[in-house]
Amino acid sequence: MLNFTAGDDVSLVVPFTVDSEYQTPDTGTVTYSVRDNTGTLITGLTNISLYVTSGITETAITVPAINNAISLPTEIRTLICSFKVGSKPYQFVQAYRLNPWLNIAMTEDDVRRQLGLSSTELPDADVDFYGAYYLLDAQINTMTQSTGMLAAALSSGTINAKYANDALVYKAAFDLMPSLPARLLQKEQLGQASYQRYSGFDFGALHDMIADLLEDALTNITGMASTYPSLLTVGTRPDIIKGTGLPWAAGIITGV
Repeated sequence: MLNFTAGDDVSLVVPFTVDSEYQTPDTGTVTYSVRDNTGTLITGLTNISLYVTSGITETAITVPAINNAISLPTEIRTLICSFKVGSKPYQFVQAYRLNPWLNIAMTEDDVRRQLGLSSTELPDADVDFYGAYYLLDAQINTMTQSTGMLAAALSSGTINAKYANDALVYKAAFDLMPSLPARLLQKEQLGQASYQRYSGFDFGALHDMIADLLEDALTNITGMASTYPSLLTVGTRPDIIKGTGLPWAAGIITGV
């Protein structure tokens, strides 16, 4: 899900697509509405007409900051853009999450380094620092029976800030482990250059390493040991096309 800081303007790109093909909407048919956290249409942002010139296949819509203020720890807004192509109706729907400012110093590159992935294999949009923060915050609250320890660590200006930033990287990487086999490029060729990964990638070892790093970081923050559940099962399933075995990984995260 897209994440934005609460209380800011939010601009979303709306592609006018039909069956994944970009189209120009019929003149005068583009409207949009925004729904709030309860799913209610927001007054002043309902059935707003949007002029789109000929040949345009996408546009940007900005939801004003006043409509992105939140009263809950996190809230959802949903943009619905309606249009017609050849007199047939279509819709583009995009939900986004509003959060308080996340005070971290790490980036998506730090997660990619932990997993050994490129930006092609792991785009920025697939790294969910906010999800990692909320899950870790809940875990720490349960461990310590107190609230706000993770946020305090991030803004502490001490070594705890490093531990907290590292923990968010490890948790974001940890949550991506089930998708790792599908992301790894076995072979890539660009012009005369080609790259191929070695076979027998040990997903289990990588899982254990990241889990240990995450546990160490949380222990340093809280002073309490935490054991993370098994996430990854490595095995073989048949390739129904070629009839051969493929490495795979599957798992369910529980308790984090």
